[in-house]
Amino acid sequence: MNKNLTQLIAIAQIDKEADALDPVMQDKQSVLDKLLAQKAKQEARLRALDEMQEEARLTIARNEGIIQANSQKIEDIQQRLVEPRSDREARTLSIEEDLSKEQIRHSNNEITRLNKELESRDAQISEINSEIETLKTSIQTTKEICEKEISQIKAQQQEIFKKKEVFIAAIDKKVITFYEKIRRWAKNTSVVPVKKQACGGCFIRLNDKLYSDILQSSEIISCPHCGRILYITQDSALPESQNGTEKMPKPPKTEHSFSFEGGDILSKMGASWFVSYAYYEKVDKTHENWDKISTAKSRINRYEKSKEFHTKWLKEILSMSDANLSKNEIGLDANSVKNMAQALLG
Repeated sequence: MNKNLTQLIAIAQIDKEADALDPVMQDKQSVLDKLLAQKAKQEARLRALDEMQEEARLTIARNEGIIQANSQKIEDIQQRLVEPRSDREARTLSIEEDLSKEQIRHSNNEITRLNKELESRDAQISEINSEIETLKTSIQTTKEICEKEISQIKAQQQEIFKKKEVFIAAIDKKVITFYEKIRRWAKNTSVVPVKKQACGGCFIRLNDKLYSDILQSSEIISCPHCGRILYITQDSALPESQNGTEKMPKPPKTEHSFSFEGGDILSKMGASWFVSYAYYEKVDKTHENWDKISTAKSRINRYEKSKEFHTKWLKEILSMSDANLSKNEIGLDANSVKNMAQALLG
C-alpha cells in the first residue's frame, strides 16, 4: 500500500478519535447550560415582577394624592356650607362633596387591592430569589466539575493531536492538503474502505477497472462519485467465496448511455433524478425526492453544466418506457416522472 495512503488512514483514525471527544464535552457543557438557562428564566420572571411592583407603588401614590386632594376639597366645601347659601348653591356643594367622597372611597379600595397584590408578589419574589440562590450554588459547583472534566478531555485531545503531528510530518504536504479539503465536507468519512466493490462512503459500486486499479496501484485513488479517498482492507481484497468454493467472477457491467444529444450526461445523472431536481428548482421547492441519494451534490454539478440540453431531455423522457423510468432510487414511479416533465415543459 502507498506510504502516504497508510499515513492518511492513520490520520483519519486519529481525527475520528479526537472528534469523538467533542460530543462528550458538549454533554458536560449542556448540564451547565441547562442550569444557566433556568437561572436566566427566573431572573427574567424577577424583573417582570419588580416592574409590576414598581407600577403598583406608583398607582398607590397616585391614589393617595387623589384622596388628599378630595379630602381638602371636602374640608373647603364644609367651610363654605357654614356660610349662608341659597338652596341651589347648597345642593351644588353637597353634590360636589358626595363626588369627592366617592372618589376617596374608590381610591381607598384601589389601594387595598394593590397592597394585597404587592404582598402576594413579594412572596413570589422571595421564593424566586431563593430559587436563584440555589441555582447559583448549583451552577458554581457544576461549573467547577465541568471545567475540570472538559480540561481533562481537552488534554486527551491534545495527546491525540500530537500523534497526528507525527504522521503529518512524515506525509507529502500536497496529500495532507487534499485530505483536509475532503474532510471539510466528508468529516470522519474522508478516507473509507472499499466494501463489496463499492465506496464505503457513498456506497455506489465501482467499475471493474477502477476496482482493479485500487487493488494494484500504489497511487491514492478517490471515489469518482463522491470524491472520498479509497483504500482496500485485507478482507475486501480477498475473493468472495462460499462453502470454500470461489465464486465465478461476474462479467463487467456496461454503462448504458442514451443515444440522443447529451445522453451520456443524462445517463450518469439519471433521467428520473434529473426531472425530480428540475421540478424542485423551477416548480415546487417542497419536492425533495431528488435529495434521497448521497450523490445528489455531484449530480447537481452535472445538472448545472448541461442546461442547454434540458428541454430536449424532457421531451425525450416523455417517450421513455415506464419500466426504465420506474427503476430509480428516489421513490418516483414513471407516471409521476412524466407528469413532472410535462409540467416543466408547460
